[in-house]
Amino acid sequence: WEIKAAILRTMGLLISRGGIGLKPFVPQLQTTFVKCLPDPAAKVRHLAAVNLGALSKLSLRLDQVVCDLANTAKTADAQVQGAYLEAVRGALLVSGDRMSGETLGKIQSALEDVITGAGDNEAVRVDAAAVTGALAQRVQEDAVFVDLLTSASTGGPLSPVATTSSNRAVRMGAAATAAYVAQYAAGRLKPTGQLQPLIAVIKKMAKDESVDVKLSASKAAGRIITNEIINNSTTTGDNKNASESLPSLIPVFVMLLGPDQHSDTRKHVLAVIRKITTTSPPKGAQCLEPHFTDLVPSICGVIQDSAGPAKLSAERTVARVLRLVDDSDVALAFFASKGA
Repeated sequence: WEIKAAILRTMGLLISRGGIGLKPFVPQLQTTFVKCLPDPAAKVRHLAAVNLGALSKLSLRLDQVVCDLANTAKTADAQVQGAYLEAVRGALLVSGDRMSGETLGKIQSALEDVITGAGDNEAVRVDAAAVTGALAQRVQEDAVFVDLLTSASTGGPLSPVATTSSNRAVRMGAAATAAYVAQYAAGRLKPTGQLQPLIAVIKKMAKDESVDVKLSASKAAGRIITNEIINNSTTTGDNKNASESLPSLIPVFVMLLGPDQHSDTRKHVLAVIRKITTTSPPKGAQCLEPHFTDLVPSICGVIQDSAGPAKLSAERTVARVLRLVDDSDVALAFFASKGA
């Protein structure tokens, strides 16, 4: 399988660099990649799915190809379902407005069948969540967008069972959907009235007993915040309010940095915070300043009671948050205010 994977990797490079010149070869390439999707080797399946998604931007039969992939995902073995779903997600992300509303509807219907049949399979639910997030970016009607978030059949994070189901796989799927919707379609949350409900759900997910659910909740929180920072149109130089959701989500970060949390959870949240500090510099770092009183002690707590990677991650994070490298006056002002 190593040789097959190497060939697929090379083909991927050709697709990324060949552009429109590859159009005559699209049918043959699509056939090759589709044949590799059920391959026994996970790496081969992944590369084929990535290539197939990237190739979709050149496909003349985009709707037909994507519908075939979505339909096959419904009946494929659980081991290979993820490859078909990954290919569909890739096609959604590169297709722009080329897919018809009918095709988008068929993808949603296929997703519902996949999720219904997923049972306790967390991996399949997470793969389906990625497609739901990409689909949320593409659907035209706000009502359909809201349905993706609120329906249990699509793993919606705002569905009644998203945080209450006794099945961890259901909760994991809903949390992953929240993270992917925040990644691909965060800008649609506020206009459709779903931002505050999703923030409320993220807070509940952060209290879940599953580490993986907590990780997805922190991803969703971070992506909502970074999207707001990037799209904030402040021109006055005051960036401290660049994210309206940050005050509501800071308690999530503080809780997940607590001494009772798993090391993986703490390291991931620290990485999310560092991502915020580097978003649209200096906006990201500046918008954290009003929350130093809560955030800095929590990060320092990780430094004090942990060792190894978690401790190093916390040290890097506090340096980023306090801007010790590029603007030490921020740290000096904070410590002076605390009488340090």
